[in-house]
Amino acid sequence: TGRAVWRLPATVLVVIAEDVGATTADAEGRGRVQVTFPAEGSPLVDVVARFKADAIPTAREYLPLVRFRPSAVAWLDRALVAGRVPAVALRWQGPVRGFPYADGGGQFRAELEVAGGVLDYAPDWPRLEDVTARVVIDRATLASTANRGRLAGVLLEDAQIRISDLSRDAGVEVESSDPVSVPGILAFLRGSPIAGLLGPTLANVTGAGKVAADVRLRVPVAEPRDYTV
Repeated sequence: TGRAVWRLPATVLVVIAEDVGATTADAEGRGRVQVTFPAEGSPLVDVVARFKADAIPTAREYLPLVRFRPSAVAWLDRALVAGRVPAVALRWQGPVRGFPYADGGGQFRAELEVAGGVLDYAPDWPRLEDVTARVVIDRATLASTANRGRLAGVLLEDAQIRISDLSRDAGVEVESSDPVSVPGILAFLRGSPIAGLLGPTLANVTGAGKVAADVRLRVPVAEPRDYTV
């Protein structure tokens, strides 16, 4: 539902859809869309929208990710396993050519609130589960600094989670400096490819209490086996 207006100045066509609403079985939202078709050059887009979705994969379908790197889009398709998105705020302003404006020239920003999320960020690594987070896609960068979740037995809170450039072959970066339980960190190591490097000795290691730990993990989107930790 909404109202659409066409304007025909001397040299351009402007299409405006004001207060447009859409509802599906698992999502709903409203917004304003303006597309300007100049006599020459790329069409200009001006979008302000808010929506919510019952499932993370559904929310991803409403984001204009076609210009992102295919490997990054494939990663999003696989990694966003489950969860709800109670709120998304979207702002897109600029020429279609050049989107998502990794080098400037336009604005693209999506702010997502996630609840009950599951992130399968790399094959053979423990999933990030029970996620509550605020995730921001700003141009081509995905980041979250306000979050809470569990990585195997490790409880993460306000970890630095980032993909620096979705328009290129970047990597998933996770940094956290919170104290972690020894059983938790052992569970994480045993459930990751690191276990293969440490050998059978890891299975016999035990411990209790908490330790101060700086966790820095980077897993390339295209080549997850080339991880660093």
